[in-house]
Amino acid sequence: MGYGGDMPQQKVKTMYLDNIDKQLNRLKVRKIKIHNESVVFKKSFGKVNKINKKKPKKKKRKERTVIRSYKTYMQSTLWKKRKNLYWQKYKKICQACGNKHFVTLHHKIYTGEYGNEPDKDVVALCKRCHSEFHKHYGCSKNMRVETDEFVKHMKSIKTGLQELYELDN
Repeated sequence: MGYGGDMPQQKVKTMYLDNIDKQLNRLKVRKIKIHNESVVFKKSFGKVNKINKKKPKKKKRKERTVIRSYKTYMQSTLWKKRKNLYWQKYKKICQACGNKHFVTLHHKIYTGEYGNEPDKDVVALCKRCHSEFHKHYGCSKNMRVETDEFVKHMKSIKTGLQELYELDN
């Protein structure tokens, strides 16, 4: 009986390998696996010693970690990835004054579990606007309303200044 025909290829390989194992045992040859890929055969004299096989370590799935410390989160790679995703979706422009330099993301709300914040919970502010916001409003757990008011106020000031500039010219 041949090894082709209707038999699946995996079954044929298994039968062939089982046959080799039987022949090696009969000849008192032991099989050693190295790195789970290459196979080396050694002739043993006398008793066949059992080989301690080390099973390959299973790679653990990386679960998305939730960081509870704001300071730790701001220094993590998770925050860098989060910022980059935001910048890919939206332009890196201050939402309050339109500045394109030294723009950072401001959290409107501090939930205590960072890393999963939606886009609506952060806003792009330049360094000056960000410090102005915290100077006037301080810092609390929920600053959604205050942040939206601040952005709206700063935009109105900017448009007012533009109108004055246009009137002068």
